[in-house]
Amino acid sequence: MTDLLSSTTTAAKRGPVPTMAAIAIGMSAVLVAGVGTAVAVGSAIGGGQQPEDVLPASSIALAKVDLAPSLGQRKAVYDISKKFPTIDAHSPESIKDDLLEALFDQSGDLLDYDTDVKPWLGDRVGIAAVPNGKGSADPVAAIQYTDKEKARKALAEAQKESADDPFAFAFSGDYVIVATTQKEADDYAKADEHLSDRGAFNDAIDALDGDQLVLGWGDIKGVYDALPEEQRKNAKLDQDSSGSFVVGLHADSDYLEVQGKAVDVGDSLKQYGSTSFGAQPGNNLIATFPIQATAVMEVTGVGAALTEAYDTFADQEWFGQVNEGAAQFGLTLPQDLTTVFGNDLAVGVFGDLRQNPRVVAHIKTDDPDKAVSILKGVPSSEDTPPFAVEKDNDGGYFVGTDSGAIALATNGTLGESAPFKRALPDADRASFAVYVSIGRAAGLTDEAPDGLDKLEAFGMTASNEDGAFRMRLTFTD
Repeated sequence: MTDLLSSTTTAAKRGPVPTMAAIAIGMSAVLVAGVGTAVAVGSAIGGGQQPEDVLPASSIALAKVDLAPSLGQRKAVYDISKKFPTIDAHSPESIKDDLLEALFDQSGDLLDYDTDVKPWLGDRVGIAAVPNGKGSADPVAAIQYTDKEKARKALAEAQKESADDPFAFAFSGDYVIVATTQKEADDYAKADEHLSDRGAFNDAIDALDGDQLVLGWGDIKGVYDALPEEQRKNAKLDQDSSGSFVVGLHADSDYLEVQGKAVDVGDSLKQYGSTSFGAQPGNNLIATFPIQATAVMEVTGVGAALTEAYDTFADQEWFGQVNEGAAQFGLTLPQDLTTVFGNDLAVGVFGDLRQNPRVVAHIKTDDPDKAVSILKGVPSSEDTPPFAVEKDNDGGYFVGTDSGAIALATNGTLGESAPFKRALPDADRASFAVYVSIGRAAGLTDEAPDGLDKLEAFGMTASNEDGAFRMRLTFTD
């Protein structure tokens, strides 16, 4: 039965106190504490009441984390944490308390983790964004407790110490609901319907496979409606838009991986060319760049997507500058977009990024001869062309800062390197891919942050065919 607790102080219309941020929002911040470590959520949780079982049905976004993962996930998080000496992790079994204690110590908040939080804190925390009827959304947290009286006492004391930034709370099932006012907290706690009752939410969660460390979900139309009017006007989203995004974080001893999926959003975003962008698997051009590349990106369907999106943005005030700029380069819009940008485009950056960066694009297009002709016709104020352009031997062309850079890009072996394979295990099947060598990118900074040497590479792949994407952050030994 829902048990309501009226707080001893009346909460004003303000956001939850920083103290509660340390408990709720701060729990999610465990993800990025030091190395971005986290602990499991999703299918690793098992049975029992979830945050979405008590959070409002009107929620438009959710982030949740579980602090008691399976042993395998705890071991992975522990292994990652040991790569960073500043993280004081004692064992896989103590990883929850080790990370949260460090988080609370660094926050300098009113609550002490060992005495004020640990005695009652459960394993699950969820934070939802709930529309407030004023054109925006307020945060509402659901924090699992193990001892109601200890939780009641600690939160009531926190309220007294934070009168300048008040919050309200009420108990519902296994959770304490934290909101901006007492009325809201009470109403949410005794509500008959919750987020888990929404079919679209459950369909999105079910679309994500495997164990996840942290789970995030957002409703496209709900988020759009909560934007300020001016931002909604600029976004120009269809009024009948639907669908949602779901993401989850998984840990391995050598990497952190975010998996995500767009569920039923194709029609919602079609006016932006989403049905063309990344619509087909690429040619794995990204793997053929020089092994010394700092960053490389590949995406299919750019030409068709830009052409499709042209009419959507053509009436925007800023778009006239785009047309003027294109005209200066001898481009006729939108006719030349598909020809020049093609159906598969990869861009890489390598060389001395401080003194003499080299950039090359490799494009597959249906008419490479015309594309080369267009680009060679770009006017130049100098005696030498502003860039080099060369056809390849297989229905495409290169454009780069110089012919030497193009020569390197035609015989590259980046895809054969171990860091690339770890960061992009599915590059050969992706319609969108990004690779960044963190070590080389760190050379752009005069003083690298502590722990940066333990980060190896970042990789991301995506496919428009099923709306799925993957991001990996890999670590050195």
